Amino acid sequence: MKVKELFKIANPQIVYSAYSVINTLDDLCSNKSIQSIAESMKDLEGLIYYNIALILNAEDDTSYEDKGTLYVSKIRNRNKDDYETMCFDVFLVQNNENYAIDFVPLKKIASYHISEECICDLGIETCCAAILFEVCFWGLKESTRNKCFNEIKMLTKETLEKEL
Repeated sequence: MKVKELFKIANPQIVYSAYSVINTLDDLCSNKSIQSIAESMKDLEGLIYYNIALILNAEDDTSYEDKGTLYVSKIRNRNKDDYETMCFDVFLVQNNENYAIDFVPLKKIASYHISEECICDLGIETCCAAILFEVCFWGLKESTRNKCFNEIKMLTKETLEKEL
């Protein structure tokens, strides 16, 4: 099943709820206050629906169909206070290599296949929320993500030029 197909059968309200839980667990692990977490979530619902729409409205891109499989894995972490939390990792497996998807545009991710095993283990909406959380780490708006990506590319280029 492609990611876009997964999002089509997902309940957007539950995806939003799952994203909120994942986001809150991540923020608590980072020792953020409840107040700062609550303030950061005030516009979250609309932005999640915006990103879901980006996936649902993505044109089918057959050049990404057989480029590997997307996996969502659940990870248990302990923070510095020995408090156990749960988070997710989303990655593309291609030719026995794992690749991050942080800066892959959602329109491309929509064409990736997702592991059926992950869907069965975690649930449709949890997989959708984990994918959004992974991609939206650098920003909930596509323009913000693109700006971060371009800044990192520029810094990487500068670093490589200094080393050569």
